[in-house]
Amino acid sequence: MLRDVGNQIDILNKYCDPKSHVSTQAKEACFEIAITVLAFIIAIIQFIRRGGGYSIHDDAARAPLESHFKTVLSDIDDALSRLERLSNIAVRTDVGDRSDLGRPPSRLQKVVKEQTHPKNTPGFISDPLIRQGVSPAAQQSPTFNISEPDMVDTIRHFSLGLHETERALENKEPRDLSCYHHSLGEDNIRILTLDPGKMGSIITSRIQEASLLEPSPYNALSYCWGQEPAIQHILIDKELAFVKPNLFYALQRIRALQTGPIRMWVDSICINQRNDKERNMQVRRMAKIYNGADAVFIWLGEEDATSKLALNFITKVNENRIIWDGEWWKDYGFEALSRLLERPWFQRGWVLQEAAFSSNSIIQCGASQLYMDHFGTAMDSIRARISARPLSMTRSNNMLHADPLADLLNAPAFKLLDVIDGAFTKSADGVIIDYRISLETLVHLATFCDTSDKRDSIYALLNMANDTGSADQAQENDTILLPDYGKTVLDVYADFIMHCCRQSDSLDILCRPWAPTPSSSAQSTCIIDRNDIGSVPTWIRTRETMPYGNPSSRSKIRLHGNPLVGSSQKRLYSTHHRTQPAISVGRDSTTGVCNGSLTVKGIAIAKISRRSTRMANAIVTKESLELLGSITRRSQSGNISLPDAIWRTLCANRDERGDPATASFRAAMLDVLQRSLEDVDALRANDVMELMSSIDVEELLENDIPEHTRTFLGVVRDTVWNRRTFRSEPTGIWPRPLTGLIPQYARVGDVIAILYGCSVPVVLREVVTSVDNWWELVGEAYVHGIMDGEVFRQMSQPMLKLVETDFLLE
Repeated sequence: MLRDVGNQIDILNKYCDPKSHVSTQAKEACFEIAITVLAFIIAIIQFIRRGGGYSIHDDAARAPLESHFKTVLSDIDDALSRLERLSNIAVRTDVGDRSDLGRPPSRLQKVVKEQTHPKNTPGFISDPLIRQGVSPAAQQSPTFNISEPDMVDTIRHFSLGLHETERALENKEPRDLSCYHHSLGEDNIRILTLDPGKMGSIITSRIQEASLLEPSPYNALSYCWGQEPAIQHILIDKELAFVKPNLFYALQRIRALQTGPIRMWVDSICINQRNDKERNMQVRRMAKIYNGADAVFIWLGEEDATSKLALNFITKVNENRIIWDGEWWKDYGFEALSRLLERPWFQRGWVLQEAAFSSNSIIQCGASQLYMDHFGTAMDSIRARISARPLSMTRSNNMLHADPLADLLNAPAFKLLDVIDGAFTKSADGVIIDYRISLETLVHLATFCDTSDKRDSIYALLNMANDTGSADQAQENDTILLPDYGKTVLDVYADFIMHCCRQSDSLDILCRPWAPTPSSSAQSTCIIDRNDIGSVPTWIRTRETMPYGNPSSRSKIRLHGNPLVGSSQKRLYSTHHRTQPAISVGRDSTTGVCNGSLTVKGIAIAKISRRSTRMANAIVTKESLELLGSITRRSQSGNISLPDAIWRTLCANRDERGDPATASFRAAMLDVLQRSLEDVDALRANDVMELMSSIDVEELLENDIPEHTRTFLGVVRDTVWNRRTFRSEPTGIWPRPLTGLIPQYARVGDVIAILYGCSVPVVLREVVTSVDNWWELVGEAYVHGIMDGEVFRQMSQPMLKLVETDFLLE
């Protein structure tokens, strides 16, 4: 195919006027075909090298390659169509025997016919927000022509691409761009200058170094990298470079708005991603980079059938042209907005700081644009309308999908806006006055975000936190957390946990889900794959243990109960009684790399002797209640005797706001018991528990019940879901049996322990081998009667020193 493209250019030179507009455009189409095929060849080689092999019988491995193959075929087809349209060249494709995988995929035969000039077409993008010196005549998309010298340069760089393919076949690294040969100064950045051009024409650009101290005007791009390989080609300083598809389409759209060159900062291009030292330095500067940009283009992706309608709906909201009467949420514009909010950009980890530090952000979806300020104002209005509507208007009989509008409020877009709005205190002109949120809180709030490099789940938030210090402070204090892409994921996670312990004097981070879920398929952006982590130690809680699993899955089916430790902003208990964390990370004696162990100090107070079946779907079984205590009827008064251990344990002794539960919850539990009794004769029985059936919390919530009972059951559902109740025997540390809630995976024989600095008890499991012993952290627990430091208050200091233990967690 590549040889045929070259032959076609020879035909054009022989039969056409080389200086003609049509001839030049036809040559351009030929070169696009050639370079696209080259990109596909390189993509195949990269795919094979990255996967360590390729089998056409492996569906999982074949699917991405087939997808890219279809994309390349579409690009070739577009170029061929343009070639035929521009110069009236009849193109016939002889594919040959498709079953013969050893033959070339196609052979092009072309016949030149009479030339015809193309008709003028209107500009692709109209009414853009950003124009530089626009005149009425300049409203059309600028024409991009390849001159004869440029043709020679393109051939030269096409040849360079072939050499890169040969290097890949020899298992060598791709050659760096020339602009990467010179190291950046500490306060310098690279700026990419895009030449104007039509949609679909070759992207040409140049890159220059600039100072952040006195920068010339520039814009910045905020976008999703995506998991696809870099198969799209652009020219940077006349060198062939490959970029990922989403960035390619963003650059195509942005340059089409301009009548002249536009200066852009694009992270994947302006930072040498293969140089860890430069990457570390530039990531520390990203707050300044985005804050100093004239405009930040937020690229949501290409248009689809609903995106324009969604942006128009936002405009109508801001112009008060929406009628909020009736079931307004069924308006098709609102449905379109819901789809727009599902775009991947709203779940990308880096966009938090990119949007937060920008003083002028512009959302772009295909050819349409919208100011970020206008988007935020519309979202606030919609949120207010959703919060103000009567609950009965949207309640469904299916509790898994009880409130679709409430589900919308949990969309990543709203969470992102909340984090951006709450991160800083700003002056009237937008200058940041104060940083308001700690790194631990930011990581907790940003669990809805994904990053291609798992280390960036921490690094992408450093510039926004109020407790991370600066690069200058780090030179004097080695405990300051800074980006270091030379570290493994496990090292970065360990550094983050140590940071949280130092800053908050709390060990709750060991129980709070925050870490991205391990995935063997995740692709690293590093040559040395320090981002690959197949599993994590038990002292790192992953997002899959969150109530609805990993937020990126957007599941509406609850999997787990709410964390007992609460948020880092509001800790609910004080089991540790103000003890300070005593913690150290295990490291390899030779390399200093984290070996997966963590040593913490604490005390073991009891062993689990009995456990209930798990309370699946918040069904509280009779067995679960019996382990907590007995429910009887007083013979004289006839009133039900309800132990505190039962109703307080079911709600973890907290109300819907996280405050200590009040007597109204006891009254609600009594109401639930009466509704759950099997027959009216049970009202006269002394042993109420004997005649009770299980309590189906979800079913009760669907019934017409008093509001205080509904509130109580809502808390119970969120607390007990898939947990178990337990009972322990008395020990020398605690003379009475302990009862409470434990994780679904806890077993008989596991240890209930209190770790210094941790606000809730934990369940530990000892692992004994012939070589070594260690402990696994099973999860957090609620233990009735010891959640407010009672163990430490009743234990003398000599006794405490005698029983405290160093637990080696792995």
